[in-house]
Amino acid sequence: MSQTFQIRPALEQDVPAITEIYNHYVVNTAVTFDLDPYTPDQRRMWFRQFKTSGRHQIVVAERAGAVLGYAYSTVFRSRAAYDSTVETTVYVDRYAHRGGVGSALYADLFARLAKEDVHRAIACIGLPNEPSVALHERLGFRHLGSLTEVGRKFGKYWDIGWYQKSLP
Repeated sequence: MSQTFQIRPALEQDVPAITEIYNHYVVNTAVTFDLDPYTPDQRRMWFRQFKTSGRHQIVVAERAGAVLGYAYSTVFRSRAAYDSTVETTVYVDRYAHRGGVGSALYADLFARLAKEDVHRAIACIGLPNEPSVALHERLGFRHLGSLTEVGRKFGKYWDIGWYQKSLP
């Protein structure tokens, strides 16, 4: 897979592609604890929380009009004292793995967040998930701890790992 793609702020017209990428993980994996796939209309409501600046942004990787993945930052906790901390997430289309998309998405998102009042990024990773753990650790996240058997999917209990990254 060629590594030529661009990163840009996501647009509402990207929601169907974002939904398709996410639904693959919902239906086929335990990396997200959602149990039911979303419709693009349901994801549009979720999408509207993001802005092109500020703490809560969403970016996509695109090649030739096709969305290869997305990364976003959102509210970590609702209490005001947590405002300078965000939760970050990245999803890459299953056909674009190992092409540098996830790293590029996060690099762009973190560059955007460096211009904002953001002190910490938190990632919650469904475990086991070696590719995601490796990506986050490579980008400076450190493992803070795990919660065991907190999600049930596919008739099995799954763990989560909490990871943190300092931002400028």
